[in-house]
Amino acid sequence: MIIVAISGVSAAGIAAVVSWPQFLQPLQQYITDHAVDSLAMTYVFATIVSLIVGVWFFRKYPIKKPDWALFKSYFTFALPLMLFSIVGVISFNIDKIMIGYFWTSTHVGYYFTMQQILEVITVLYIAVGTVLFPTISEYHSSNNLKKIQQTTRLAERYISMVIIPPIVVIIIFVRPVINIMLDSAFLPAASVLMILTIYIFIRSLNYPYEALVRGINKPTIAMNIGIVICVLNIILNFLFIPRDGLLSSIGITGPTGAAIATTISLLIGFLLLRSIIKKFVGIRLWQSHTPRHIIAGLVMGGVLYFLAYRTSFFPAVHWYHLFIFAGLGLAIYLLVLLLFKEFKKQDLRFFLDILRPKEMFKYISSELKEKPKKPK
Repeated sequence: MIIVAISGVSAAGIAAVVSWPQFLQPLQQYITDHAVDSLAMTYVFATIVSLIVGVWFFRKYPIKKPDWALFKSYFTFALPLMLFSIVGVISFNIDKIMIGYFWTSTHVGYYFTMQQILEVITVLYIAVGTVLFPTISEYHSSNNLKKIQQTTRLAERYISMVIIPPIVVIIIFVRPVINIMLDSAFLPAASVLMILTIYIFIRSLNYPYEALVRGINKPTIAMNIGIVICVLNIILNFLFIPRDGLLSSIGITGPTGAAIATTISLLIGFLLLRSIIKKFVGIRLWQSHTPRHIIAGLVMGGVLYFLAYRTSFFPAVHWYHLFIFAGLGLAIYLLVLLLFKEFKKQDLRFFLDILRPKEMFKYISSELKEKPKKPK
């Protein structure tokens, strides 16, 4: 993607950043003439490579002819997930389509770019959910309800604990973050980034429970809630996005209205999923650790805001100041958690283990080299 992007030209006709060797000039010219199509093809090639790597990883596993019972089992499980994915794509993109309809492509660019900034944070909870699904599935197969509860609560706790500090930094320093990561031209979307940051927080807390419903073989729950979220999102977008929308009297329209609509619809889906999970697994609707993390984040945010904007120490917040504020904020955050007895020795050991790349590489290497077990 990077090679194609810097080798072609933009829609505004800006010259290519990199010139290829002479024998590759025809290919670069093709990319220049078909910039958008070429960029789209990078996704296709990436998927093909991913498929090849996946096949290689499974090369030693025996393949048997599937019977009708197995096919029916997989189809019954996969169909709701497939529909959930389709609904999720609609829900995730409908706001940008509606912003483009009621406003302009510039406003779509504001909204989409703010979403992309937050993609860095989403890696955390997606990674946890990916590992959590097979773990819960294993516990479910042995009817170990207690382990399912403990694992889900622990995953939510660590996600909440880790994700709050960067969210607070983004909200407090939203304008410097946009200036540093993008350009001052995107500053009109500062409110969008703040609201979508809250959306990401709710989404991250919800992800362990989405993995849970798949792990206990209840994908229909995720599908139904996804439909509810999608319908609510479309309705709220119609109410909040237009120039004369429901909240236009207080200045909430366009991308900001879309961000609020997306956040509200997800929050309702979040509460619905928690209520249903409580009936199936017995996990409480709201865990006690999350409010402690939020309070610690608020204290952290209050101190950083005072130092950055209410004192004369920093006349202007530059990019290198963000590292200072991030380090100071993290220290304040952990101190408050220690006072709440929410951060313990085992938590410190857990994070220190994560920060040991050598051990992580050893683990990954052992996973790749491990021979599959012979079927009984």
